[in-house]
Amino acid sequence: GPPPPPTSTMSNRLALQQQQQQQNRWRQQSGTFEGDSRSSTTASSDFIAAAGLPRQSPAPSLLGDRRQQQQQQVESNVKINGLQMRLLAEESARKRQRIEADQQIHRLRDENIRLQSREGSTEERSRLATVTAELQTVRDEYQDYRSKTQRTLDDCQRNVTRLNREKLELEERATADKERLALELKEARNRVFELTSRELRMTEEARMQAEIRSKELSEWKAHLAEREAQLEESSKLQARVNELELQAKRHESERARLKSANEAIDRYEQVRQQNARLKEQLAAAKQIRDDRLVLEEENRSLRGRLESAESRAATLAADLAAAQTAEAKQSDRSANQSLTADHWSSESARLASAQRELALATAGRAELQIAVSAAERSLSESAAAQSEAEAKIQRLETELGELKRRLRLLSRERDMLKEFVASYRLDCTLGGSGSEQAYLQRISNMESLLDDYKRQLDEALAEKSSTASAAPSRLSLPVESQQQQQQQQASSRLSLGELASKQEASLVIELRQQITELHKRLAAAEEDKEMLAAREARLSDLGDADPRFTRVLHLVQNPAQEAEEARENELAELRKKLEKALTRCEKLEEKLKNRAAAGPADGEAAAATAGSSAAATSVIGDMTRDVSMIVGRGDLLTEIERLKTELDRKDLQKQRQREAFRTNTEKMREAVHRLLGYRVQLESDNPSERLFRISSTYVDFDEQDSDKTSFLFRLNDDNVDLLTTDYVSEWQSDVRHYVQERNSVPAFLATVTLNYFGSSTTLVSSSVMGATTIS
Repeated sequence: GPPPPPTSTMSNRLALQQQQQQQNRWRQQSGTFEGDSRSSTTASSDFIAAAGLPRQSPAPSLLGDRRQQQQQQVESNVKINGLQMRLLAEESARKRQRIEADQQIHRLRDENIRLQSREGSTEERSRLATVTAELQTVRDEYQDYRSKTQRTLDDCQRNVTRLNREKLELEERATADKERLALELKEARNRVFELTSRELRMTEEARMQAEIRSKELSEWKAHLAEREAQLEESSKLQARVNELELQAKRHESERARLKSANEAIDRYEQVRQQNARLKEQLAAAKQIRDDRLVLEEENRSLRGRLESAESRAATLAADLAAAQTAEAKQSDRSANQSLTADHWSSESARLASAQRELALATAGRAELQIAVSAAERSLSESAAAQSEAEAKIQRLETELGELKRRLRLLSRERDMLKEFVASYRLDCTLGGSGSEQAYLQRISNMESLLDDYKRQLDEALAEKSSTASAAPSRLSLPVESQQQQQQQQASSRLSLGELASKQEASLVIELRQQITELHKRLAAAEEDKEMLAAREARLSDLGDADPRFTRVLHLVQNPAQEAEEARENELAELRKKLEKALTRCEKLEEKLKNRAAAGPADGEAAAATAGSSAAATSVIGDMTRDVSMIVGRGDLLTEIERLKTELDRKDLQKQRQREAFRTNTEKMREAVHRLLGYRVQLESDNPSERLFRISSTYVDFDEQDSDKTSFLFRLNDDNVDLLTTDYVSEWQSDVRHYVQERNSVPAFLATVTLNYFGSSTTLVSSSVMGATTIS
């Protein structure tokens, strides 16, 4: 016969392993390519953002093509793997069929040889011909199968070759895309380098400009040094105005605080009512838990009764089987010997009674099974109700904890509001309302005086508008320049009276402009003051130090208070100078009105008028120089405002840090409580006495009688001391074993937790039902 086909698939396995290795290498290369492209894109975007240039989005078509190529390549790999797996399956099936065909051929060949060696009868020869025909048929089928298998293998090889060709094309395309992206990355890096060099040049230019500005700043510092005294006076005046406005704002803030305090009290009552409702719900949940325990006891008793009934039914069934066996034996014996009528009747009665007992036991067993199923249903319902109740209890306990925390916060806020109201009442009692009314009256008087001054100045300008049309001069114009201007006007054949009137009118106009500018600056300062007051009110609303946990130290020589007093004194001096300046302006206006009404009579009168006007001009020049020096300090005022803003920002940052520290401390305590099962509280406010009170989660902690429900520890540098309390006396054996003998406080606390855990009814019942939850 033909030789058996090869049964080894080593070549196919090697080809599959090579395909898998090549696929893994392709995936690694594609991942590296994606990582490089992402890193290059990120680096270029960071440099572009740092340089301030507009960010350019990547080309969507390139990314879409690359994703599509990757998807196609993955699909081709999946197809190749599927074909390879199918080839392996078909190869294994062919191997099995080949083995079966070989076995059949060998069997037929052996039988043919055996028959040929025994050629004798006609039957054997016909059988040999039949076997030879069957052998030929099997060979033909095997040849057909081999040709069909070869065609299938050729088709699979062609498919694999086509898919490999597509895979190579995709890899070549991916390599081209990678090279193109590498070129783009190189261009992006070149651009980043250009941007970096440009930024360095800009930095150098900025440094040079900073040096120039520093020189200019040094020059300006010399000018500012001359005006520091006047700035101090202006700052004092501004501080006084700020104080008056803060007192006016304080009333409104106090009204708002009182209103918020009343709302907090209302919220406190609502929280108390909600706490009472939660306690009632908790009691109902505990009742459900007790009912569940009762149902469990009933279920256990029913199960015991069912077991006893089953054992009784088994006994009766055994008796019935014995009776039936005895009856069969008696029936067999009746064929050989005769039985008496009494014996037969007694056996029949015994069998009937056994059958009745068995029926009764079967009925009782059915009833017990029905009762057990009903009890199990009720038990499952009670278990579901208990699980819901426990979930509700946990939720209620969580809500109760949240409400307690809210209650503590509300009580703390209420205490702070009470203290603030008390301090405000004390200030009102000491200062009285007369001082505030006096301040407000003084401000209104100053505003009315300023309005009168404006009205008189407008009237004087209206009278002089027909004769005076001189250009305004600067306030900072020195006296020598004014004298030169007077000489030039005298040489232009104008009378001394007209010259004096023009100078006085120009000075009055300039003074009016400077006063208007001062009013604008004062309005801006008031707006800044209102903004600072609002910010201070907002910070105070956020909550300052809690007097129950924080001790505030007041300095005997407070720098801030001294600076505030110095500022108030400077403001008072500036107000005095301003009043003097207003008085001098009023006198000067009166003189101008009198000269305008009388007019110069002759040359001597004109000369006298010129002399008086020169004197008035010098006086006004001195006054305007003072005003200009005050106005020119705007830059320094801006710097002061900036420093104030920076100081407020630092204070706000410190406040936020304190709030963050407080929040993190609360979170840490909550984590220790939930994870380790103990509440840790600081017992003493003295830092040197490190006393800590520790209470277990499974014990109801009582703050009024804490020594009976908690441990008290003193933390030293080398060891930890357990202080003697009423609660420690309950654990004398454990204290002696773990703390005194083995010097291990953690082991002692773990023992306490395990004892409470083992004796907890809630945890035991939950573990019986298999629904223990830890929240």
